[in-house]
Amino acid sequence: MKQIIIGSIGFCLVLSLFSFVNKKERSVFETKCFKQKYALVPSGDVMVDGDLTSVESFYISKTEVTNEEYNRFLQDIKASGNSDLYNACLPDECLWEVVCKNKPLTDWYQNQKAYAYYPVVNISYDAAMAYCKWMEAKVNSEDKTGHKYEYSLPTREEWVRAAEGKLHSVNYAWGGPKAKNEMGCTLCQCNRSTQERSVFDNVTYTSPAKSYMPNSIGLFNMNGNAAEMIAQRGIAVGGSWASSETEAMNRSTSKFSGPSPFVGFRPIVTVK
Repeated sequence: MKQIIIGSIGFCLVLSLFSFVNKKERSVFETKCFKQKYALVPSGDVMVDGDLTSVESFYISKTEVTNEEYNRFLQDIKASGNSDLYNACLPDECLWEVVCKNKPLTDWYQNQKAYAYYPVVNISYDAAMAYCKWMEAKVNSEDKTGHKYEYSLPTREEWVRAAEGKLHSVNYAWGGPKAKNEMGCTLCQCNRSTQERSVFDNVTYTSPAKSYMPNSIGLFNMNGNAAEMIAQRGIAVGGSWASSETEAMNRSTSKFSGPSPFVGFRPIVTVK
């Protein structure tokens, strides 16, 4: 009997040690934090501009990159001593005043806690790419399992594939044909005026990154809020807070030439 008890204890210790080792060696994309932040987009076909394209699976951020996340990137770059990159990546917050005649947002949007979870805007394409490279280096340095993570901006086909989720050929990420429901409620942040408004109106310009209902794979604000940069420089997709309903559809595109209060981004991740 004593031998049986000792054997059972030993077996439990081995199981505990095995569990500890497995937990310690988990890859980044298996962690709770990664799963909370990113959604898996399964491989599949997507129709864009009459062309059917096959898209391999990838992960994508469930939200647009927020001010809080982007500020961590800026703080890290500043701490590294790379002042040129730091200055190049700073948001041009003066554009809130230039475009919307709203000086309080110029002073508050990037750094006040009230806007921590709002999408970062007013940044350049190169700044968004630098953020992706920073995230890639950060995650690869943390993972000890041999996986390689590649962060980038999505191609247009990848972005549309993500917006549609488990659906196919739909106008909006939630699957409906219109940007309003049967009761007339807007289902995304669009059709907002660029005229000066009170900064205390939380739905005047952008909304928090986790606003409205997510699509079928858990992605927020694929339509409206901040139009999102893609891999093709100067092209944004999905429309912004100031876009019309048709301009905020899954396959809608707009052009931008530099930082804009209408444009943000969300990265994708491939794991190898």
